[in-house]
Amino acid sequence: VIPSCLVTSCQIPRNMWAFSESNANVALAKDAKLYHSTFRIFSIPIFYLPYLQHSVTSVGRETGFLIPTIGRSSQRGTVLGESFYWAINRSMDTTFGGEYMSKRGWAETGEFRIRPSQDSFLNTNIFAVQDRGIGQPPVSQSGQDIRWNGELLLPHQVRTVADIEYLSSFVFRLAFAQTFSQAVNSEVRSNAFITKTQNGSFYNLRVSRDQNFQSANRGDLITLVRAPSVDLDGVERSLGSTPLHWSYDVALEGVSRREPDLVTDPIVGRADIYPRLSLPLQWRGWSFRPEVGLRDTYYTQSLLPDSGLGALSSASVNREALETSFELRPPPVSRIFDHTVFGHTLKHTI
Repeated sequence: VIPSCLVTSCQIPRNMWAFSESNANVALAKDAKLYHSTFRIFSIPIFYLPYLQHSVTSVGRETGFLIPTIGRSSQRGTVLGESFYWAINRSMDTTFGGEYMSKRGWAETGEFRIRPSQDSFLNTNIFAVQDRGIGQPPVSQSGQDIRWNGELLLPHQVRTVADIEYLSSFVFRLAFAQTFSQAVNSEVRSNAFITKTQNGSFYNLRVSRDQNFQSANRGDLITLVRAPSVDLDGVERSLGSTPLHWSYDVALEGVSRREPDLVTDPIVGRADIYPRLSLPLQWRGWSFRPEVGLRDTYYTQSLLPDSGLGALSSASVNREALETSFELRPPPVSRIFDHTVFGHTLKHTI
């Protein structure tokens, strides 16, 4: 037992924050229990805690209740919240809690994290509100925002990545977003893919969904889906023993688009082939690189022009394009200065 101690993770004596004027019961390599402590920032008392437990293990994680939250908002009223942290094992933990908002209702939060290996992880975040409604008559703005983010490295250097988000309604985000940047973000994007890289070639299997909310009205959004999508890409490489270089992009996709005035088939076939040929040339520091590419894109459904957004047709459409470009780079001009600045040599390149 240590009476009248100072507890902080900052360097003494220049500590920014500390728990002071407390009695501590310290168990080596386990935890420190603080009684009747005052949290201070730059020696200014902020709030009083009758009891606090802090882990002093090498891992630094311990199961227990977190510091309660209390606040006041013109939109939510008095806010009271509490969360519980569970250190399941060395590679897995979770946090779940709730808030009571006197003007709106209950909110639930949850986070689950797992890292089974150095090259894989999965994070899950949940935020939901059961809203009593606002206005007369009350209009409920209840909803959920759930996000999954993970990565897994499979055998033979096959990489799997997922970043998936589900938002029940844009009205819910506008009403209960925690920050301004979240409130004005009208896009919800979800992507998952499996990729393999071998000898300068990239093989990808991907599914994605993009939602763009046009307004706060329910159903006023544009949804773009690519599922499934197979992509084959190749970096630029020499064409045999010739000075030419070639590269390619190939995509075979099932796409769809949904918006209030336009709904395509559930799966519209799309095939895109884009081979390119270039000739890099060098002469006395100058580089000249002309390139030519032929792109062919085929859709199983087409859009016919009319007075509105267009009329959908079951007729296919094929688009061909010849693309040319060139790049000219002069030799760089550089100078290394004799004088150093703070022990560092300066080099200026144009």
